[in-house]
Amino acid sequence: MPSSPSSAGHLFQQAIQGSQLRIIDNCGHSPAVEKRSEFVAAITGFLSSLAPPRRSN
Repeated sequence: MPSSPSSAGHLFQQAIQGSQLRIIDNCGHSPAVEKRSEFVAAITGFLSSLAPPRRSN
């Protein structure tokens, strides 16, 4: 059972400019423990989208 309805996540995502919503199926309050690879992929993907491209020296 989800810890909160996905509809709540959609409302927050629409209200917060630049946010992204990733729903991890069959996961409760501890995505970093329960679904580690999906959690890491979501976080690194989001952070990569924020970082400017690296320049080579």
